[in-house]
Amino acid sequence: MVLKENQAIFFTVVVLGLCIAGYTEGILSIWSFLVPVFVYLLLTAYGSAFIGSQMFVPVQTSLPTDQKKICLSFDDGPHPNSLEIADVLREYNVPAVFFCIGKNAEAYPEIVQLLHAGGHLIGNHSYSHSPTINFFSGDLMRDEIHRTDVLLEKLTGEKCMWYRPPYGITNHPLRKALKKVPHGVLGWNLRTLDTVQKNPDRLVQRIIRKVKPGSIILLHDPLPHTVATLRKLIPELQRMGYTFALPETPQIFVKPGSAR
Repeated sequence: MVLKENQAIFFTVVVLGLCIAGYTEGILSIWSFLVPVFVYLLLTAYGSAFIGSQMFVPVQTSLPTDQKKICLSFDDGPHPNSLEIADVLREYNVPAVFFCIGKNAEAYPEIVQLLHAGGHLIGNHSYSHSPTINFFSGDLMRDEIHRTDVLLEKLTGEKCMWYRPPYGITNHPLRKALKKVPHGVLGWNLRTLDTVQKNPDRLVQRIIRKVKPGSIILLHDPLPHTVATLRKLIPELQRMGYTFALPETPQIFVKPGSAR
């Protein structure tokens, strides 16, 4: 269940109010005040950091199927590596989702167009992918999403329906932003850790060990080992009976009570 802003504010005020009142009256110790605050902050941090928590916005983290269908997704492009990735995907007739950073799309517009023409789905991954984006206000985050939407639609001729938050972090500002620029949010349920593990064989072993029907697999365009990983991974998954699919058009997240 998504935690609504007014519920979060109400909960915070009530807990703090009760703790302060209890401490003032001598009923509660200082630890009785600190513990619930710490628990609340811990829950909020968990909800922000784990994209599948659903605490702030609805997130699709798998394909709704019990068949051996899975989805490959790539973050942080477009990048010159994206061309080699597209070649491998074409060789094996595999569609994928590419979540593009706006400033990268401006630098490599022809790569975005090539990926779209190849039948791949283009998603929004913010404009700047700033290290501090998760501290942005709702309005700044909205501007990041909208600016990238405009650019991607100009390049592909289609509205961008899916958004993936940088670093997989969701929070209240993102919730506010998505009320103004509605998108489906696509996460993952198989994190390859390819930004840490650079050995293609070990990456393939990890993915094969964790893959299951409906898995959405997270990879990254710019990493130098992504192409080598794909050349080993795709035939192995196909040998296991898996096919590759794209997510369906999302149920757009909108403010409760507003028109869809």
